[in-house]
Amino acid sequence: MIRIEVDGTPLEVAEGSNLLAACLAAGIYVPNLCYMAESPEPFAGCRLCFVEIQGQPAPVTACTVAVTDGMVVHTATATVRRLQQSAFRLLVSAHQITADCPAHKHCALQQVARHLRMGLKPKPLERVPRELEIDTSPPCFDLHPARCVLCGKCLRACQERNGSSLLTFARRGIQTIISAQGLSADGQEFTCEGCLACAAVCPVSAITPKADSGHCAGEGQGHADPQAAGS
Repeated sequence: MIRIEVDGTPLEVAEGSNLLAACLAAGIYVPNLCYMAESPEPFAGCRLCFVEIQGQPAPVTACTVAVTDGMVVHTATATVRRLQQSAFRLLVSAHQITADCPAHKHCALQQVARHLRMGLKPKPLERVPRELEIDTSPPCFDLHPARCVLCGKCLRACQERNGSSLLTFARRGIQTIISAQGLSADGQEFTCEGCLACAAVCPVSAITPKADSGHCAGEGQGHADPQAAGS
């Protein structure tokens, strides 16, 4: 075990452990949407978990850093907040806000907004309207691309659970969506077995089990708990 300091609080953690995981385990919330503790490699796509480390010239994403003995970390400096707020504005500029969203009051995006003291419709960025239809083609779940924050958790959960992912990123730029394209990495047809691991890890209910999904093998029907370490 080694000692580090986060926001003035001394912590004893396992050497080489993930900095974001160490903060969350100690009850020190660092905004994040794409982090999954069980994934071998960090995705670092949401750009929300910036921190400053004493002695380093610029902020870094906590999910990509391994702790070292004596490390001194600051999670709420003015520079860190500016970076986090900019990333958040970009995320919600293309995110559909609906009153009937099943993730309402349990949404990781709402938790980030509260922590950063921002609304879900922050200015000055204009909202980017996107005409995105719900994809009902998968047998056990529906995809709601307008809710999606492109955290990639569903892809990794499917990959880790099944050895290949039915889900993939499709299109480019602001039009990027998650698609159920049905092919494995070697180009062979990959059929969804209905484990619903994708729905279980989604932080914003962009993947919802079908009402008649009782025949599927899924265990985790519903949204991910935003209070969990990987949400």
